[in-house]
Formats: sequence, structure tokens, C-alpha cells
Amino acid sequence: MPYTLRRILNSILLLLVTISFVFFAGRMIGDPALNMLGPGATPAALEKLRVVAGLNDPLWQQYLHYIGRLLTGDLGVSYRFGFSVIPALDLKELGQPVINIVLERLPATFFLAGSALVVAVPLGIFMGVTAAAHPRSIADRIVTALSLAGVSVVQFWLGLMLIVLFSVQLGWLPTGGYGGFQHVILPALTLAARPIGRIAQVTRSTMMDELAKPYIITAQAKGVQNHRIVYHHALKNAAIPIVTMIGDETSALLTGAILVEKIFAWPGVGLLIIDSLSRSDLPLIQASIAVVAALVIIVNLLVDFSYRYFKPEIILGRGR
Repeated sequence: MPYTLRRILNSILLLLVTISFVFFAGRMIGDPALNMLGPGATPAALEKLRVVAGLNDPLWQQYLHYIGRLLTGDLGVSYRFGFSVIPALDLKELGQPVINIVLERLPATFFLAGSALVVAVPLGIFMGVTAAAHPRSIADRIVTALSLAGVSVVQFWLGLMLIVLFSVQLGWLPTGGYGGFQHVILPALTLAARPIGRIAQVTRSTMMDELAKPYIITAQAKGVQNHRIVYHHALKNAAIPIVTMIGDETSALLTGAILVEKIFAWPGVGLLIIDSLSRSDLPLIQASIAVVAALVIIVNLLVDFSYRYFKPEIILGRGR
């Protein structure tokens, strides 16, 4: 089986396993109808929901029905989003399709994660290359210290410290919310700290190994300019571990945005997951996690496919 097709099928299977786990876990924590409508719902409303949502059916029938609807793009209906108590009326009319709610929040999450990535990738690679090109120098020591701090810092603490310094003390930036460029600076910096450190560490390590290889020494002996050796030859040949790390950190940005969005009241999917958990909105929880899982899997697939550009022989070797 071709490598690309095998990776796609494995990714689909992984997504199915994740969705199935969330589905069965949601049924194991109590009565789904009571969890979705809350303790203030009337018995008539609870029974109405069980009939409309098929919660009276056997669990295996509920699961097959859920997967069937999922294949058509129907992720369910939220009966609590925007409502405090659902009366015993037509729940189908009161509910909102969860896919619409999630899609409304996705642009904010993409904007935040993309902003953090735009900061983290070039800065992390530049720091790592600079440290590798000047080993045991002051620049190398500074990069090592900063990358270690970025990996070790707690996002919750860093976010609060940035708010205290730049919002409360200096008054330069807003404390939170979703708006223009000023609103994204603090959450993006908070989210970018860890990937900057990890990308810088991996870039430094792989570049130092690459710069010690014979072809680099030969190029230096021939008088090739140092920046051309570093960026044109060594960096491309050292790209596989760096690209892998960027992919891992991109996935981590999508999942790590949950805490950062809560700190800065950023209206993305992360904050939506927290709100849906507090409301016990099972359909919305399932849909949000399914969308995030699908995005993470897509990012990992793109990283795998990028290997074809940097190291085609890796793809050929795996496809045998």
C-alpha cells in the first residue's frame, strides 16, 4: 500500500478512536439528558430530549447513529448553549447545531495559533542557528538560557505576568478580549514561549551535528561564504527534525490554546470547550474535541508529507 494512502487511513482510524472514546466517556459520567439540560429541567423536558436525541435506544444503536450523522457532517445539536433552563417545548427548534457554533469560534483560534506560530518558528530557528554557528559563545549561552526558560515556564503564570506588566502597570495593551492587533500580542507571546524554546533547542542540536560533517568542512576549505553554508546547505539537510518539531508544536498550539484563551477571554474553540464542560453540554463537547482532534491529525499529515521535499528517500523507504 502506498505510504500516503496508509498514513491517511491510519489518521482516519485515529480520529475514529478519539471520537469513539469521547462518545462513550460522555455516556459513562451520568444521565446525558440531565447533564445536558441541567438540574433545573422539568421531567417532561428530560423525557423529550431522550426521545429527540435517541437516548432511550441501546448504547450500540446510539453509537452507530452518531457515527452515521457524523459522516454527513451532522455533529449534533446543543440544547444548553445560550440557554439557562430548557422548558418542555420543541427542543429541536430551541437547540443550535453545534457545528455552526464551533465554526464560528475557529477563526479566533486560527488567528491566535497562527500569530504564535509566526513568532515562534522564525525566532526559534534563528536562535538555534545562531547558537550552533557560534558554539560556546555568549550568544550560545544566551540562547540556551532563553530556550530553557521558554520550555520550563508555566503558561498560566506567564500570561498573568504579562497582563500585570503590560496591561496593569504600563497600560500599553488590553488585558484580554478579541479585536485588533493589540489584543493578540499578549496571548500570542504567552502561547509562543514554549515552541520558541523547543524549536531553538532542536535547531541548535541538529545544526551542530550537521556543521560537523565532512561536506561542511570541505565547503569551508573551498572558501564558500559562511552564511551560505549555514542557511543553504546545513539548514536544509537538518530540516527533518526541525520540521517534525514545528509540526508537534503546531499541534500543541491548537490544544494549548485552551488555557491561554481562558486567561485572556479569547473567544476561540478552547474557551468554547471550557464553557461547554461547565454547562455539561455533551454534543458541544464532542463536536469541539472532534474538530480539534481532526485539526491536529491534519497538521501531522502535512508534516509527514513535507518530508517528500526535504528527504524523498524517507518516503520511498517507508513505502516498501
